[in-house]
Amino acid sequence: MINLVLPIPCANMNAEDYFNQGLVEAHKGNHTAAVEDFTEAIQLFPKFAGAYLNRGNSLIELGNLQAAIADFDRVLQLNSKAAEAYLGRGSAYARLGERHKALADLNQALELRPNSAPVYVQRGMVLAELNDRHAAIADFDQALKISPNSVQAYLQRGMLRAELNDQQGAIADFNKTLEISPNSVIAYTRRGIVQAELGDREAALRDFDQALKISPNLVTAYLHRAMVRADMKDKAGAIADFDQAIKLKPQVATIYVQRGTALAEMQDISGAMADFERALKLNPNLVSAFVQRGMLRVGQGDSQAALEDFEQALKINPRTIN
Repeated sequence: MINLVLPIPCANMNAEDYFNQGLVEAHKGNHTAAVEDFTEAIQLFPKFAGAYLNRGNSLIELGNLQAAIADFDRVLQLNSKAAEAYLGRGSAYARLGERHKALADLNQALELRPNSAPVYVQRGMVLAELNDRHAAIADFDQALKISPNSVQAYLQRGMLRAELNDQQGAIADFNKTLEISPNSVIAYTRRGIVQAELGDREAALRDFDQALKISPNLVTAYLHRAMVRADMKDKAGAIADFDQAIKLKPQVATIYVQRGTALAEMQDISGAMADFERALKLNPNLVSAFVQRGMLRVGQGDSQAALEDFEQALKINPRTIN
């Protein structure tokens, strides 16, 4: 958490007390309490830029992005050269999907603070979302030149390299992430996905196992481990993982499609059909459910019902089937 402090008159020392208490709460991840403390500080000292800045950061963590932007705006009214406020506002815009506004703020932050690794990381993430992947990698590279132990830079670059089919580069970045941050469940999960793509299923399983050891409710790890187990013909293990994912996220229709697809491959036709039906109850416009159910019906010789499923999929998304 960044501490941007303007001098506080002695009469306002209670504002500083609230501010410091807010920093402690934010550091512990208690962002609701932190916001309350920073608000108290602001009420006592309305020009306390640091309180606005850190309240904005906590509001981002709470998902209250518009309020966060308002706080960063206020910081910039008080100090137009506050690079941290441009970073914070850029991060909020990025989460709102307003990527060009985010990019403008992050560019401004780098003009003010050209050696800020966090700004390069955040800008790299925005550039990746804008599909400017090579520029994004250049930003992650620059972040690592400035801060060689930047976990986020290695992690984000690894994910981008995986998207670019540079599997070995991705694994190297995830390895480095885990060297610096041994409990990064994202790194274990992402590395496991890449290992599975490379055909190293045992290594993939080890990574998913480790991710779930650290975070037992990580749905993504259950889903990918299930798919690897299905590829290894471990029917019981795959279904157990899909079941656990559904237990954790019972309203996510796509999980039922994934389990149904696995059940179909295992010749559990009735179970697969039930899953596709459940998926469509949850999301009547889920194209993948219509497609998979249609394929299942083709296999069962029910060509008319299959055709109806494929037609419905095409109606929802004309580009579904080439």
